[in-house]
Parts: sequence; structure tokens; C-alpha cells
Amino acid sequence: MEKSVIRLSARLYQKITRLMTLALLLATAANAWAQSNGLNSMYAIEFGDFTSNIVQKEANAADVAIAVVKAITKTDDTSQTINSERVGEVIEGIKGCLPAVRRFTLGGGQPEMKRLLTGSVDNIVTNKKTEETKYKRKDGTVSRTRYDVYTTRIAATINIYNPNTGKTNTKNFNVTGESRNNATPDKAFSAALDQLRSAIVKHYNTILPIRANIIEISKLKKDKLKEVCIDVGSRMGVNYDLSFYVYEIGQHAGKETTNKIGRVKIEEVMGDDISLCKVKSGAKEIKEKIDAGATNLILVSTEETFSLF
Repeated sequence: MEKSVIRLSARLYQKITRLMTLALLLATAANAWAQSNGLNSMYAIEFGDFTSNIVQKEANAADVAIAVVKAITKTDDTSQTINSERVGEVIEGIKGCLPAVRRFTLGGGQPEMKRLLTGSVDNIVTNKKTEETKYKRKDGTVSRTRYDVYTTRIAATINIYNPNTGKTNTKNFNVTGESRNNATPDKAFSAALDQLRSAIVKHYNTILPIRANIIEISKLKKDKLKEVCIDVGSRMGVNYDLSFYVYEIGQHAGKETTNKIGRVKIEEVMGDDISLCKVKSGAKEIKEKIDAGATNLILVSTEETFSLF
């Protein structure tokens, strides 16, 4: 009986040990995913409340009179519609584009990296105008074709709140989309929503750049540096043609200094944490630093000054 208990206890201990090891591996993997090369912490975004600030304008007597005149004289070439009923589509569009921000993850994450995203849809308005094209025939007569053009403008505000510091980063977005060929208001709205999603992703990818290290010289031609490998890849969502600026980091009077010495561009994403880059500028200086064993080079995917939360 005692031996059975001992064997059972041993098996239970082994099972617990395996579970603890698996949990540790998962935690380590999650942390590695979040940090990649240790330079790119991930912001855990929680999607909060969005409000509508759109005010539906009521037609007054003057508006009615103008509409009647245009109808009688057939000069109704322009019109404007406020699309307050499409607020929900805009909010879903904003939420849907967030995973494309390389350093955003939805939910999870470390407490110090949690951020609350809220905002408002401030305007959705569609304008219609009628344009005319003229074509002169060989016999001298002129053919005229009238067609409608729709343009939708979307204005939205995004706030990202840091509960640890109480600070909020606010960004206003104003975009337009147009529909000309077989034009419809829906096509113009869809084009504007695509522009909004693109603008949001571009903005946050710019102010939250990806940082990387050069890990290998991949190609030399007549002793000139042509290609290098860097330590970010698909895990951080980088893609072909993404540029990185190469900086030499130093110290002066107790402050960090940066000296831009070149630029590289991703030619191929080779794995989770590795990409092949072509050297676009600064080849000589970059190679000299690497040959000298420099450990103070860092690659950054934007030149803009950034400060978030």
C-alpha cells in the first residue's frame, strides 16, 4: 500500500512538474513574443467607449426655398447628407484596424503596458456634385455627358489613456473618400473608411517605431556592404520594403546622443525574428562600425520624434 502511495505521489509530482514547466515555457514565449529582441514592448489595448458628436442639421425655410428653386431651374448640382446612421460602422472599422499596429495587442499584457482606447466619431458627411465632360465630334458638334461624383468625409478622435500615469494621448483624424465611376454614396463611404483605417495604422506605427539590431553582414561586394540581417521579423509584423534608419548611440554630458549614419530596407522577412535588408545608404560607415565591434548601433523604423503616454 505504501509503495502504491509513493508511486502515485511520484507520478503526481512528475505531472505537476511538467505542468509548471509548460506554464513557464508559455510565459517565457509570451514574454518573448511581446518583447521580441527586448527593444519593442507591446501596448495592451482595451477598447473602451466611443461616442457620436454628429449633429443632424434640421432644414429651415431658407434651405427648403433653395431646394425648390434648384428643382425648378434644374440646377441641383450639389447636395450634402450627414450620415449619422453610419457611426457604428466607423467604430467597428477603427476597432478592426488596431491589430495592424505592430506594437498593439488587444488585451492581455503586463499591467504597466495596459492602455484604454476611447474616442468619438465627430462627423460623417457625404457631398454630391454633378460634373460634365465635353467631347467635340468631327462634324463640329459637341457631346455632353453629365455624371455624379460623391465625396465622403469622416472625422474621428482617438484617445489612448495610461491608467498608470493618468496621461492621455489624443489624435484627431480627418479623411475623405471619393466615388466617380458608377458613383454611389456607399462607395464613397467605403473609400473614406479605408482611408481612416490606413491613417490610424500609419500614425501609430510611426510614433511607435520598431527597433532592431544588426546581427550579421550578409553580403559584401568588393568589400562594400550590400546586405545585412536584423533581429526582427514576422513576430513584430514587419514587412517587405520597410525602412530602418541606422543610429550610433553615444553619451555626452550624461545625456544620450544619436548620430544617424545610414539606412537599410527589408528585402525579405526570413522568419519570426530575422529579416534580410539591403543597405540603401551609409554602407561604408556602417561596415566600419561593425568591423570595429561596435555594440552601440540601433535601427529605428522612423525618423520622427515620438512620445507616447
